[in-house]
Amino acid sequence: MFLQPNVKQHKPSSTKKSVSSSSLPVIKTESSSAAISASELKLSNAMENRSQPLASTEERANQSFRMQPYNLADLQPVPEDQQLKLLAMSKQRLLAADYFTQGLQSSPTNISKRAVGATYSVPRLLTWDSTTKIFWAALISKIFTFSAPVNDHGSQIPSTSSSSSSSSSELEDIKPVPIDTGGINDQEEMKKQLLNFILEDFPNRYDLALAWLHEERYHDMQYTRRQASSSYVGQQPTYYDWLLRLMDGSVSTSTNPKDKTLAKVLLAAPALNNDVIEKIHSMMQQQQTTRFVMCVATLRDLATQRPPVRTRCLSILLGLCTDPDVKARSTAIAAVKRWIPLHPISKQIERHAVDTIHALLAEPPLPVIKKEEAATAGPNGATATNDTAMVAVKEEGAATKSEGAETNEQPASPIWEEQDVVRHLDLFFAVCTKKHDLLGNLFPVYTQATPPVQRYIRQHIYSLITSLGISSEALVYLVKEYQPGSETLILRILKILCDTAPSTPALRALVKDIYVRKGLRAKFMVPIFTGQVTA
Repeated sequence: MFLQPNVKQHKPSSTKKSVSSSSLPVIKTESSSAAISASELKLSNAMENRSQPLASTEERANQSFRMQPYNLADLQPVPEDQQLKLLAMSKQRLLAADYFTQGLQSSPTNISKRAVGATYSVPRLLTWDSTTKIFWAALISKIFTFSAPVNDHGSQIPSTSSSSSSSSSELEDIKPVPIDTGGINDQEEMKKQLLNFILEDFPNRYDLALAWLHEERYHDMQYTRRQASSSYVGQQPTYYDWLLRLMDGSVSTSTNPKDKTLAKVLLAAPALNNDVIEKIHSMMQQQQTTRFVMCVATLRDLATQRPPVRTRCLSILLGLCTDPDVKARSTAIAAVKRWIPLHPISKQIERHAVDTIHALLAEPPLPVIKKEEAATAGPNGATATNDTAMVAVKEEGAATKSEGAETNEQPASPIWEEQDVVRHLDLFFAVCTKKHDLLGNLFPVYTQATPPVQRYIRQHIYSLITSLGISSEALVYLVKEYQPGSETLILRILKILCDTAPSTPALRALVKDIYVRKGLRAKFMVPIFTGQVTA
């Protein structure tokens, strides 16, 4: 039948026992008569007496959903002041998220100033990157700018699926109105809060400012598109108003005159108008010593990159090119000179430079003292305007003529002061260093100018001729074909060329050529001889 395996029963030998006992860890045993605690005994009895297993979590959840009846608690009304408080706290928490982007640069103390009674000691989030910050800025800008669209009955706009089937008459009744948060000016207060938050750290919140401006511009465009509808009632355009407020706030809060954040915002702003450019101009006049250079650079960049405001920016810069202040004039000339000769704006600058030297043929400008006298208070304490000043100057001239007629003396004609001549020449000379051909426009003006103006031109042309040198073909041609009456200017040019460098064969050939062809006097050879002696 069944074969049983041959299993031998072996008793453990004493040797094996000794080996195993030496290799195994020693286990401390207790006597079976040890006392069992009361809690363990109670748990053991409960396990023995348990007849059914406990229900699982899923079973208990299903059983709870089958309970009848199952009603939600009634919604308790929230007071209006508490609603506003909760809304303000939510906005503060959203704004405080910017703390994570700064890391150790911001402290909980600074954050507590934003939300009274709130402290933030959370370390910087490692997942906060540029993309996350962009989405955060977009969210903030929409929350602080958004207007909830409602219809005449106060209900919200239906969803996309339901609105597709709605009739056009129902959609015409829908009109966006500002969110009602408890007051008429709550929307403006929210934007003021956002503006103050941006200005607290304007350089690091540039993205948020730009996103907010784009959102404001979008709502203005929506208003412009729908304002033809008589039933439209919505928020008035406020984009330019908040942009001007941002500019004022950035100037008043920034302590670094070299900060370029405002210039970056204006260059990337969705739209600009002449009011923005006039604001920059007023900033230049009010803070000429601190932010003048930055304002000039901003106008230069706006004229280059924003064609809609190019005309006004260029007009301000060209007006500064003849400013009586030397530093302001030099800064403006250095800015506009970059456009010559390749930029499309170059033609306008060249034309303006030629017009400035032609102004030397007209009457000299009113002296500074007379300008102050002409701006004195008029009748009834009113300040005189420019027209009133001109009338006062004409009356003064008429009185002078009448006095001269009585005394049989000719009245002294006004003359150009040296500083006025120089500020009309600086832009033209700077442009000529970039485009030598324009120097030919100076000779007709020189021949028609008064002797004092000619003298000032000869005195201040030194830097221009030194910059051009004898290698300039335009200068050589002008010296050869100079107009009658400009001999003194040609002599001055030759003298400068000889003083700055030893006379070259080209220079000697030039002087000999004009000496023979024009039949000049021997004094034109003196500069060449002087250069040969000193060489």
